[in-house]
Amino acid sequence: MNINIQPNKHIALLLTPRSGSTVLRAWLASSLNYLNLSELFNVNIVPPRILIEGEDVFVSSTNQTPSTLNEQEHLLLARDNFQTLTKLTDINQFSVFGVYLNSYKHGFSAISDELLSRPDIQIIRVDRADALYGILSVAAANISGQWHNISGKNETRSIHPIILDISWVEELLRDYIRTNERIKLLFNPPIIYYEQFQKTPTALINLLNGVPKRIVSASFTKFEGNHKSFIKNLAEVEDFYEQFVNEHREYFPQYFGKLPHVQIPACQGRQPRDLSMIQ
Repeated sequence: MNINIQPNKHIALLLTPRSGSTVLRAWLASSLNYLNLSELFNVNIVPPRILIEGEDVFVSSTNQTPSTLNEQEHLLLARDNFQTLTKLTDINQFSVFGVYLNSYKHGFSAISDELLSRPDIQIIRVDRADALYGILSVAAANISGQWHNISGKNETRSIHPIILDISWVEELLRDYIRTNERIKLLFNPPIIYYEQFQKTPTALINLLNGVPKRIVSASFTKFEGNHKSFIKNLAEVEDFYEQFVNEHREYFPQYFGKLPHVQIPACQGRQPRDLSMIQ
């Protein structure tokens, strides 16, 4: 079912790390002529500075780094950003921004409550059906220090092969479940999976209603290569992921015939089987 983009509202993308939210945000901003406010609510990223002068809006980066702020300061910054969104609404200027709720830890409820109270914000969740590949993407970004390819050219990351700690994978998967539980309970938002536009961002035209039917560029180039290639104990990792998914199948409908419209690319390798079907 297509998602209806509601007019005269900011769009908050509730994101899972490495789920394509950067591309989706850029595409929506270009298509709707909205401001792209980066990951406005994410303690791991200091949000842009937004200056409003009459009807004019100026967005710039800040020289601060996340490590210089404690959680209380991040919450104060979030409060200021919500006030800025109100001012943007008042001048009929709307935006699209990312929200990484789980980054706030103790402030999760405060950010959630504010989002829920706002009539001028539409909430959409963006996720990755191949959760393991998303986790490996996080590992690749952490190791290389490169989260996005901003060069505009095809590039590869030099990553030394590693043995991936299974306990780390399990921790991220359990965190994924906890976050999804809370998001569904609080918001129950419509979901866009990265795999639905991963190969062709223009496919978003057919997934969203209320967006002009015109071709725009998301202006991002992915890194080349396969994240699984630098994992020495890949078979062990994939075995664990398959078992975990089967033990928590209600959180992974993509592997049990519940999301036929979401196709995981074959190039991402082995996917979990439904072990209940195997004799």
